[in-house]
Amino acid sequence: MKEFKIFEKRFIWTRTNIINFVILILVLIIIFISLILKIEKSTLLTSLLLIALAFYSIGLSLKLKNSNRVQQLQGRLTGKFSFEKDYIQINELKINLDKVKKVEITGIDWIGLRNTNYLLNCQYENGLSNGTKNYLLIEYSDNKKQKIQFQQNHACEFKEIEVVIKHYYINNKIGYLNSVDILCLSEQKQWDEFKNLTKHYN
Repeated sequence: MKEFKIFEKRFIWTRTNIINFVILILVLIIIFISLILKIEKSTLLTSLLLIALAFYSIGLSLKLKNSNRVQQLQGRLTGKFSFEKDYIQINELKINLDKVKKVEITGIDWIGLRNTNYLLNCQYENGLSNGTKNYLLIEYSDNKKQKIQFQQNHACEFKEIEVVIKHYYINNKIGYLNSVDILCLSEQKQWDEFKNLTKHYN
């Protein structure tokens, strides 16, 4: 049984949060001294500015040094879910497929994925993704919806349950474009073969 780990986003004191918080406090102190206390030139102001620049430099150096390491989780893994032909299992809850109207899966992130904008963003975290920017959206027959964020270990991980995804597609539980996307089907022949699956079962 192929399982995916459920991720719950929470506030964590990451490297970025700590450094930005310290820099913000220092900047606010500098503004208070210069604008409220009307002290424009002082050794204290210079020192505070240098400390702020030092924290920025430390953050930048740590960012460059750890560009090939996986980012820490900004939350925690709280459970797991799996797909079976007749049901979806979410922790201890078993959801029969006939109670599911539609499933939508966004699986664009995985552990070790490099952020192309890594050097340009304003964060100081490690350079490789922790694989948690993925989402499962379940729409039930009663029109209620459930959204779950999850971690993916590697690219095209849903290929491991291709048979189940095909079964969901044939039974109109997942869309065509969503299916070929998560299964990483890249050739026209593969697209056509997948699209015609419904014809063989109708």
